[in-house]
Amino acid sequence: MDKELALLHKITARTAQIGIIGMGYIGTSVATETTTAGFTTIGFDINRERLNLLRQKQLPLLQLTHTSADLRSCDIFIICVPTPLTEMGKPDLSLLKKATHTVSAVLHHNCLVVLESSVAPGTTRTIVQPLLEKSGFSVGKDLFISFSPERIDPGSKQTMRAIPKVVSGADQPSLKLAIALYEKLVEKVVPVTSLDIAELTKVLENTFRLVNINLINEMAQYADTIGIDIWEVIRAASTKPFGFLPHYPGTGAGGYCIPVLPTYLLEDAEKNHIPLPMVAQALKTNSFQPCYVVKRAFEILQKYGKNGHSRILLTGITYKKDVADTRESAVLKVWKELEKQQAYVSYHDPHVPKFNGTTSLHLTKDLIKQHDLVLVSTPHSDLDYQQIVDSEVPIFDIQNALSHFQNEHIYKL
Repeated sequence: MDKELALLHKITARTAQIGIIGMGYIGTSVATETTTAGFTTIGFDINRERLNLLRQKQLPLLQLTHTSADLRSCDIFIICVPTPLTEMGKPDLSLLKKATHTVSAVLHHNCLVVLESSVAPGTTRTIVQPLLEKSGFSVGKDLFISFSPERIDPGSKQTMRAIPKVVSGADQPSLKLAIALYEKLVEKVVPVTSLDIAELTKVLENTFRLVNINLINEMAQYADTIGIDIWEVIRAASTKPFGFLPHYPGTGAGGYCIPVLPTYLLEDAEKNHIPLPMVAQALKTNSFQPCYVVKRAFEILQKYGKNGHSRILLTGITYKKDVADTRESAVLKVWKELEKQQAYVSYHDPHVPKFNGTTSLHLTKDLIKQHDLVLVSTPHSDLDYQQIVDSEVPIFDIQNALSHFQNEHIYKL
């Protein structure tokens, strides 16, 4: 009998127990699908506050724990921890290594370990697999390893189940088991032939976005300089039924993936002496975009006779609309740059009540009028834009959220 058949039978019968390492947004989404599919699931996280919040959701078949020993009964482990950047902007795999050590300590014969965290090509094979094999179990004998990049879109109504899932394996038995598992969780599974291919698939997806977001930001700067409305240009170009995918100007690419994973790619490319000038330039352009936004903001203020000590209100500080995630948010870089220029900055964000000791202001017309400029920085759906426009305070509409308003005090990026 093939060594993977026992676990394959458990997956087919939905009796395999699944452990999810990291119960953030991705881990919680995975847990929703595993429990919905009928798998008993243990969600592990070292953040007890997060676990307490998740307990309020009362997902059936989900046990939450901060004790790694509780994972010993699991047959499958899915690692969903963040892979961020350091304060110096360098790749940081410390959380991934800790999570892998946690799994390694509780492995038993014939477990499947899946990595969903975003990483550079080769990471699963050269970092995760050796750490797991320190347990005494090994691929090709009594351990199965897969990489399946997360593709969840925070803020979207589209669930993980509806998004095609790329899966790979360290060997054919690992791939077979990963396919069997994800066929129970999602509508479409896309197998690829190696771990590295699956890793580079996610890297390509994010780098594509980074390059195109920064292309449109450059085009927006050019269009503004010669007096052309870039938003109308994008609308017109989007009517082409092939060969064009619209991207939109803003404060710069943010979040835990788009500006992060290309940095992992670039570091790996440099180690292998492979130049990636377009990726490097996109990252450089992205880092400059918040400074450009601030430059434009002060140009608007000067039209009203204001200086660097102006009061500026940011509406939205998350990296994208309708989420509570501020990781790598370009708006925060705009905030920091505004303060460098002696501006007094406050913010309103219904999704972030407090940030770094500052409290989100309650938005009223009187409050808005106390400011010299409003930056519509993250276009949340639940903001009262009519109230902002009625205040007659100058508005810098960075992401065209006010396109349906006609007002001489509204300025576009």
